[in-house]
Amino acid sequence: MEAAERPGGGDWLVRRPLRAPLRRLLLDPVVAPDELSALRDRVEELEALLGALAKPVDGHVLFVPTAEGYAIVESAEAPPPAGQLLFVDGRPYAVAGVRRSPFPGDRRPCLVLEATGERESPA
Repeated sequence: MEAAERPGGGDWLVRRPLRAPLRRLLLDPVVAPDELSALRDRVEELEALLGALAKPVDGHVLFVPTAEGYAIVESAEAPPPAGQLLFVDGRPYAVAGVRRSPFPGDRRPCLVLEATGERESPA
């Protein structure tokens, strides 16, 4: 078994569904027009999906600690680097880490904040 076919090895999830039709093409040089059309449609579908994934993501999400747990704050700005001091509702926080967004299908990064010892936001 090739590394690309094993779970955790490359893009096997994307390539695996295409392997059987492509093997048929290699073994049988005569392909029915409807099969060729279906393969072209699948390639176009995958190219569109890859194009959508390659687009840059705008904004980020913040996990802000509160007395009740965490609040989620959305921002349209570029995400700040780790360690950056941020002020949310006038309170200072540092970026402690980056995770995936808690929203399904959301590709924005989620910055986990931690409270700092500073008292108030700058003027």
